[in-house]
Formats: sequence, structure tokens, C-alpha cells
Amino acid sequence: MGRPKRSASGEIVPKEHAIRDRFLSTALRAGRIVGARLVYKSGNYRLLVTLSWKQGEFTVTGYDNYEVREWRTSDQALKRLYESYGFTGTAVFEREDETPLP
Repeated sequence: MGRPKRSASGEIVPKEHAIRDRFLSTALRAGRIVGARLVYKSGNYRLLVTLSWKQGEFTVTGYDNYEVREWRTSDQALKRLYESYGFTGTAVFEREDETPLP
């Protein structure tokens, strides 16, 4: 898989709302992912997950930082979610519309 590249947005997530990629892709994680949202924003996809061992929803960040982990295509993000993180449920897809309403 290799090391993830820096995200295009460069957006940093507060520590209390982030879960690092490395904590989800190892067999040593404390529990499992119980819910997932795939959000399309600014031309990229990001994952937000709900965990069995922590309350709340967390944005997946880089392997060793708190920068939002982004994918260029939905299939790349879903492959990571299902194959690397071991998620077995249904992911919800959302589009974060940044266009102001008239």
C-alpha cells in the first residue's frame, strides 16, 4: 500500500475528532468499526468512522499525523475501508456541497 501522500486540502483535524490510519489498519486495534461515512468534498473523498471502543465519529487521518486522509476516487477509499480496516457493514455516501444557495 505504501505511505499515504499528503492530502490536497491540508486540513488538520483536532486530535479528539481524529483516528489515525495506522490504528485502523492493524490487528492490534482495540475493537472494530461499527459505522462509516464516505464524504465527497472539494474533489476528494474522506472517511468518517464510528468505533466500538470510543464514542463519537472520527475522521480518518494520515498514518502519523492529524491531516485529513483523502482519496481521489471512491473505490480507493472503499477498498481501504473494507480490505485494510476490515469493515463489514454498509458505508453511507454523502456529498458536502460547498456551493452557496441563491
